[in-house]
Amino acid sequence: MRYIAKKIGTLIITLVVISFFSFLAFSVIPGDAALSSLGMDADDEAVEALREELGLNDPVLYRYGKWLLAAVQGDFGESLQYYMPVKELLADKLPVTFVLALYSMGFIIVFSFPLGLLGTKRPEGVTDHVVTVFTQLGMAVPPFFLGILLTYLFGIVLHWFPIGSYVGYEEDASAFFSYLILPATAIAVPKISMLARFIRNSVVQQKQLDYVRTARSKGNSERRVLLKHVLINAMIPVVTMLAMMAADVLAGSIVIEQVFNIPGFGRLLITSISNRDYPVVQAIVLYIAAAVVIMNAVADVLYQKLDPRVS
Repeated sequence: MRYIAKKIGTLIITLVVISFFSFLAFSVIPGDAALSSLGMDADDEAVEALREELGLNDPVLYRYGKWLLAAVQGDFGESLQYYMPVKELLADKLPVTFVLALYSMGFIIVFSFPLGLLGTKRPEGVTDHVVTVFTQLGMAVPPFFLGILLTYLFGIVLHWFPIGSYVGYEEDASAFFSYLILPATAIAVPKISMLARFIRNSVVQQKQLDYVRTARSKGNSERRVLLKHVLINAMIPVVTMLAMMAADVLAGSIVIEQVFNIPGFGRLLITSISNRDYPVVQAIVLYIAAAVVIMNAVADVLYQKLDPRVS
């Protein structure tokens, strides 16, 4: 419990530091949020009045402290573009990006482990070489380009995929979940290839160690040695890779949402940056940072479960 409490404390400090630097960055970069909200034709008095109303003339530290106090209570302010609370705006987009990321991570976990273990029985054999070629090809294709290829193949050639016909989860849940399969595949394929290769190398390395020969000498079958000994030790670096991939999936979804016309965090983030809608951008950055930090904290806790020597 002490280890977990320490990780939670580190998580909170990390989020505060990230939120401060993101707030500071949006305060010093060129561009005026008030001018973007009113338009380029607005007179100076109206712009100055809006700046005063939004508190943009206050010192940065004062504005950050006020924003952080409200954010802790779930209030991220009001969007300068949509004129509605940021919390309500994000509540509509969060399930879309969350399901897309969940789909992607599910595909990564389900397919990478069997693929990674396929070539470990006979390293450098025919099966191992075939898997290596497949994983190298998968890692070489960027997700956005793979998304375009999948759209062309399944949408234009085979007519299996409705191009650009996104349906919200509140309208038709079945159509919503079906529509996200293809973009999730585009995100997952390069990660599956990368993780499968990583699992293969980690397992092969563990099989060469002395404890594996000892387990075999006690009469254990290869399957038992793999499941009860090798995989447990091989999973420690794999857990690290999975935590990093969770962050990559979130980042990759921003581009993929543009390719497949999905109204999630990605499109909202790009639109908000171009329109200087800083309250929305700050909230999204904090959400993404929280997801990444939490995943790394979970990975650290899993380390201790896999290897009690970690402290």
